[in-house]
Amino acid sequence: MPGTTLYAPGVLQTNTMETISLQIDKDLLNEIRTLSATDKEIQEIRRKKASGTTRNGKIALGLCEENSRLLRYNGRIWIPDNNTLRLRLLRDHHDAQAA
Repeated sequence: MPGTTLYAPGVLQTNTMETISLQIDKDLLNEIRTLSATDKEIQEIRRKKASGTTRNGKIALGLCEENSRLLRYNGRIWIPDNNTLRLRLLRDHHDAQAA
């Protein structure tokens, strides 16, 4: 899935939305899927969307969609709140571009 854009709220700063375009391998996508299954915020968004709720805080649920067990917000993959995963993404993709 080349050029996939990730949505990771608050990764670099509190209360911000940072987006990164990068190529994601299948193993990483599977890890995102696995962690998404237990991520409290992602599960809350899924429940609210299924019940017909239109907002979750500042998030417009109409912009959320599920595709291949990945929650997407405005077309971007929502990254679970997992520091190890987020650090891996930053290390593997951000640091590699700076080198």
